[in-house]
Amino acid sequence: VVITGQHRSGVISARTRIDVLLDSFRKKQPFTHFLSFALNQPAIQEKFLQFKEEVLEKCSKDHGVSSSLFQNPAKLHLTLGTLVLLNEQEIQKACDLLQRCKEDFVDQIAGGKPLTVEVAGVEYMNDDPAMTDVLYAKVRMKDGSDRLQVIADQLVERFVASSLMLKEWDRVKLHATVMNTLFRKDPSAEERNNTVTGKSSFKERESFDGRNILKV
Repeated sequence: VVITGQHRSGVISARTRIDVLLDSFRKKQPFTHFLSFALNQPAIQEKFLQFKEEVLEKCSKDHGVSSSLFQNPAKLHLTLGTLVLLNEQEIQKACDLLQRCKEDFVDQIAGGKPLTVEVAGVEYMNDDPAMTDVLYAKVRMKDGSDRLQVIADQLVERFVASSLMLKEWDRVKLHATVMNTLFRKDPSAEERNNTVTGKSSFKERESFDGRNILKV
């Protein structure tokens, strides 16, 4: 888009209005990409499948519990934030920023080595475990440090500063979704139904009773 005009102030004003309209449009769009840490290592996948098998064995008679609720083990991840990238230029901008983050602070904090995490325990997102929509696994550093949290927070901070992501929380909530009622109708629904604003439609969701699952 090229803006021309007789006065500089008018051109600046027009550019500002376009930016505001674009920002408003972006906020209303379902997200196209998300920034995440992969958790698809074989050991984690194996434990997840054991958890799934145990839940289905012990809790399959509980309201709403079925195999369709579970995440695909190959897609286990920690979501840091969601993005609406509207063209190839924005996708490249996000890739370039991620590479700069790696060089600026990720490698230094991680010490140039993979971070070893521990995935243990589950929690639910809403207020009533008898009406659960999302069940997630808790993730922490095996050495007890906060390095993973620091990296996650700094990544989101940089993406927000670059206008590629909207700030939703003061700190990233490190969690890995293991069961989600959106998966009932479509295993990839999580990626398509969430939005950058964090709003999603719950109309078609059928909650499940997660009380016994929390005891597994």
